[in-house]
Amino acid sequence: MHDFIYNLGIIGLIIIFFYIVFWLDRRNKPSELDLLRNHLQRVTHPNLTVKGFGNYHIEYVIRGHQTFEYFKYCSQYEKSLEIMKKDSSIKILNHGLTGYRDWEKWGN
Repeated sequence: MHDFIYNLGIIGLIIIFFYIVFWLDRRNKPSELDLLRNHLQRVTHPNLTVKGFGNYHIEYVIRGHQTFEYFKYCSQYEKSLEIMKKDSSIKILNHGLTGYRDWEKWGN
């Protein structure tokens, strides 16, 4: 009986380990909403460059070309924003946290 409980514990730990590995791997991939949002922006605004994925965004113009860049993590967003603010060739149009329903206005 003791061996049976011990083996169940080992199996439980293995399952937890694989679940954590799967969860960590999935975190760095764009969600279906991110992919759909980026595609919608490319279709409705053909001369707009869309980069990255995530909930934080910076919309800027560099050398006359408009770019919408997404960031997964707040730290990446803040670091890029500070760098862009220091660069005089980049004009920041909009930045911040992307609202869940913001995509509805992109079709207009």
